[in-house]
Amino acid sequence: MFEVLLYPSKNGKLEIKTMQKEGNTLFLLSDVVRVISKESQQIDGTSSSNQASLLHESISALDDDESHMETYIENAKEETGYFVTEPGIYRVVSRAKSSGAKKFQRWVYHEVMPSIRKYGMYPAPEVSDDDLLQQLADQQAKQSQLLSQFIRSSKQRFDNIDNKIDINSTVIEEHDKSICQISEKLIQIETSSLTKHEFFDVNDVLNSQGICNSQLIYIIALCEKIVTERNYDYIPSRSGKRESQRFSKEVIELALTYARLT
Repeated sequence: MFEVLLYPSKNGKLEIKTMQKEGNTLFLLSDVVRVISKESQQIDGTSSSNQASLLHESISALDDDESHMETYIENAKEETGYFVTEPGIYRVVSRAKSSGAKKFQRWVYHEVMPSIRKYGMYPAPEVSDDDLLQQLADQQAKQSQLLSQFIRSSKQRFDNIDNKIDINSTVIEEHDKSICQISEKLIQIETSSLTKHEFFDVNDVLNSQGICNSQLIYIIALCEKIVTERNYDYIPSRSGKRESQRFSKEVIELALTYARLT
């Protein structure tokens, strides 16, 4: 998948083609050299005529695992070019030895890559996925709590009536039956697909894979997002605690992939 990043130059935004390969972000080397040369010309007053020599020197200096020859589309035509990795960017910048190169490197390492790692895109969204996930998780937790409160309050009201006045036993039995039916329906909804899937505690899965549990709430939020968007089955928390929810192994593995923890 190819994407175009816009470098914030003093003379406007400059395009840099990128691609994702095996989970790594690669940058089109010719675009990198062009941006560095133009930025250096603006900052240092140097000539941009050395783009070809810098490109040739960079290609020669890069290790095999720092560059990849790939095909891309340029002006509706198929072209081929070298795409470089993050270490490759550092090597190109080191050879350029200019203020423009240093500014470009800082942009890549302080803005572009952190945004891509956290949100999967650059620039970062105005409302982060973390915020959306938190809102979704909070909303689901509140709905679960309200339902539990309704059941408990209904049962309490019936118990109070039974203690204060003499009610026909048949009426009391009907009230108790109604509460039981509500509870049974809730259980049926929560466990409707237990025969099809096995459900797991997220914390147990993280521990089994040696992943720090400081990421627990974030992974749970991702699981909640996945089951909501894809209509997967899961076991809600009857206590209202998010950590008590259970998800299928497929959902947890997807969440770990989205969080880049696998």
